[in-house]
Amino acid sequence: MTTEEKTALLKAMGVNFGKTEIVLEKNVEYEIGNVEAGGIGVQVNHGVQTVDNGAKKHAAAGSPPKKGTFKMVSEVFTYKWTKSHPERVTKFYQYLVKLHAIDKDTSHEEFEKLFTGVPTDVTVKWIAPKSALKFLISKLKERGYIEPASKIWVITESHFKDAQDKLFSNMRNEHNPERLENVIDCIANTLDPNKDVKEIQMIDDDTAEELWSGIKDKGYNN
Repeated sequence: MTTEEKTALLKAMGVNFGKTEIVLEKNVEYEIGNVEAGGIGVQVNHGVQTVDNGAKKHAAAGSPPKKGTFKMVSEVFTYKWTKSHPERVTKFYQYLVKLHAIDKDTSHEEFEKLFTGVPTDVTVKWIAPKSALKFLISKLKERGYIEPASKIWVITESHFKDAQDKLFSNMRNEHNPERLENVIDCIANTLDPNKDVKEIQMIDDDTAEELWSGIKDKGYNN
């Protein structure tokens, strides 16, 4: 079909062109000349009236949705009394070092950054069992010592790594070993300004090692 014949056909269909430019398009799936293949449609794009045969290209099949991947955050915890009692974070840090819960090479300055509420990319090496960390963070949340409560696990997984320098994952599903109840309470008490630090029970190095190894031997770690 010639251009003149196509134009005449469109006019016969009631299309009023006026002064609008006519553009005849060829669809890659159907020849424009084959009116029966899909019919003829008219649309106006940017002042140009475009004519095609109404055939629609099939959208490429979308790839299956990707599984959700963990995204690290720079957001950290905010200790409830960070302004009025910053010294309690120091006691908290010292107790964790004494318990061999965090690596001895972790500086106080680095550790403190995780509880100031100021975003940072600092990570701390936790060398005690993973379940102990989960129990401790849960306890601090339960007592209302840290915020934001809704993000405690993504923050923990972004800023705490294991002895092999691998960030922890799946913290939410880790269990709380009941035998650690007392020691976790003692650790949490170091952040309570109403508790006398001198009254918090400390343990020696040998006892600390025995405590954590007992958890590991039962297969509770990672």
